Amino acid sequence: MKILQLQNNINLKHNYSLFCFQPIENGFGLTLANSLSRTLENDIFGTTVTGIYNDNIFFNSKNNLFKEDILEIMFNIKNIVLRSNFFVDDILTIPLTKKKIYTTNDIFLFNKNIKVIDKSIFLFTLMKISDINVRLRVETGKGAKLNDDTFIEDNFVPIDSVFTPVIKTNYKIKLIPFSFNGKEKLKESLFFELWTNKSISSKRALYESIKILSSRFVNLLFEQKEEVFEDIRLVE
Repeated sequence: MKILQLQNNINLKHNYSLFCFQPIENGFGLTLANSLSRTLENDIFGTTVTGIYNDNIFFNSKNNLFKEDILEIMFNIKNIVLRSNFFVDDILTIPLTKKKIYTTNDIFLFNKNIKVIDKSIFLFTLMKISDINVRLRVETGKGAKLNDDTFIEDNFVPIDSVFTPVIKTNYKIKLIPFSFNGKEKLKESLFFELWTNKSISSKRALYESIKILSSRFVNLLFEQKEEVFEDIRLVE
């Protein structure tokens, strides 16, 4: 089986790629596609904002610091796309030094291992200067986490967090004739589409998912004793 990358497009929002797996034994294309999709959506690590430290900013209506309400600000913060080459549990800050529109370009990064992918995302509009910074909790994980599952601290507001860098997947399976020893046979070709949020390339994400799937089956094989497989009998 060969894997070909037929398309690779990058825009402001995502990295899209189209891959082709061929030739595949008939009936195995669907199994492979479902396994890859599940692994990509649930097992690829990513870094994201998991909450906001209150510091008496957001929920004190007397402050009138922001033009937007708290729900809109939290929604904008959830759109921040981050990349980290290491597991992190850190804090990002946004100094409120000027009355202006704040974007992800205004995030101050103490940890140089964390990178903001899109620096043009709108966050909020500051109506008056404050000596308090906006502080964001950043963590590395996989899948998604609802705020009910987040450890709650004093003055900390958890938000629903999506760690996975994979936006979506899609696939099609086609029967294509392949030549084997001078004879043509119909085999499956899997056309697999993959979108990521650019914190990881779609090619890298696919590689990581294949590596995860391979390691799981290898571990399943080698962690069993030979006697276990000797006891397995085929039902005729």
